[in-house]
Formats: sequence, structure tokens, C-alpha cells
Amino acid sequence: MCEQNSAVYANIKLKVMLIGVITFIICLIGFSLALYVIILEEYNQTKFRSTNELQHVLDMEIDSNVIDLVAGIAGVIFLLATIFSVLLLIGIHKNKPGFVLAYFGYSTMLTMLLILSAILELIQSYWALAIPTLVLSTFYIPCLMIVHTVYEMMQKGLLLGSDRHNLIENESLN
Repeated sequence: MCEQNSAVYANIKLKVMLIGVITFIICLIGFSLALYVIILEEYNQTKFRSTNELQHVLDMEIDSNVIDLVAGIAGVIFLLATIFSVLLLIGIHKNKPGFVLAYFGYSTMLTMLLILSAILELIQSYWALAIPTLVLSTFYIPCLMIVHTVYEMMQKGLLLGSDRHNLIENESLN
């Protein structure tokens, strides 16, 4: 029984580490792209070719100041998400449930904001923006459930690094 539970715990821990690494990479790329957009707009080196297509799809005028504002907000969100991804990785590696909870809290708030923005986009009939936002949120919610499960296990003392003896003691108490 203990070996089977140890394998399950190791599998969940590996999944959360994978979630942390993938989130870190995606957020680092997102921050880099936001910074790239701001720099290009700041120096007027190029105007975005896709801006005209985006204006046609959304049926609205997009000013360069709006592009700067959206890229700046996205950059801050991606930077914070990168920091919280690092906290998740440290929390799992060093067995610190507070770090895992910080990632879970930020990601939950971010997911709720994504769903809210998708609802607002649907109200304004911007289907081209709402559908990818909802799909992204739908795929991210199960990841958050896994992170929360690991946090609860860490709170109970069930998920430990390499100390299997303590794991056996915790199972015998239950």
C-alpha cells in the first residue's frame, strides 16, 4: 500500500513540476512578446501588419496608445505569472506549501479574470477573442485542481521529498 501511494504522490509531484515549468516558459515568452511590442511601438520601427486585420475582425479602430497599454498590462501579468511559477517550483522542490498556495491563489485570480473578460467579450459580440479565452481557461482549470490537490497533501504532510520513512508514519496514522 505504501509503495503504491508513494508512486501516486511522486506522479502528482511530477505533474505539478511540469505545470510549473510549462507555465514558466509560456509566461516568459509572453513577457518577451509584450516587451517586444512596446519597444517596436515606442520607436515606430514598424506598424503591425495584423492591426488592420484585427480592426476588420473586431470592427473597431485600434490606436497605437491602446496597443502600448494592452501590451504593458499583459507584460505585468506575464511577469507576475513568471514569478509565481518560480514560487511553485521552489515550493514543490523545497516542500513549502505557502509557495504552492501563492501560485494557486494568483492563478485562480487570473483564471477568474480570463473568464470575466471572455464574458465581457461575448457581451460585446467579439467572438474571435472570447472563444480562445474560454478555451484557455477550460484547459487551465484542471491544472489548478492538481496544484490544489498537491497543496492539500503538503498541508497533511503526505507529500515529501525523499523522506519515505515519514510518509510511512503518516499513512499509519490515518
